Amino acid sequence: MTTLDCMRCHSPMEKGFLADASHGGVYQARWCRGEASPNWFGAEVKMQQFESAVTTVSYRCPKCGLLESYAPDPKKH
Repeated sequence: MTTLDCMRCHSPMEKGFLADASHGGVYQARWCRGEASPNWFGAEVKMQQFESAVTTVSYRCPKCGLLESYAPDPKKH
């Protein structure tokens, strides 16, 4: 995906990422298969889910603000 137009207003979208804050710093958000289990700290993710997680890429329309997120296959990129 090199260029992407907004589905809503057809303006060119900007590529970026969703930042995920943690006690150890800021990370790029990842997509995990399955469901997270809520717990006191937020959500519990099984190690198997995290090991197969895929880094996400997001696009934002500067005109209307629409966000589109994708989790491209790392083996193909």
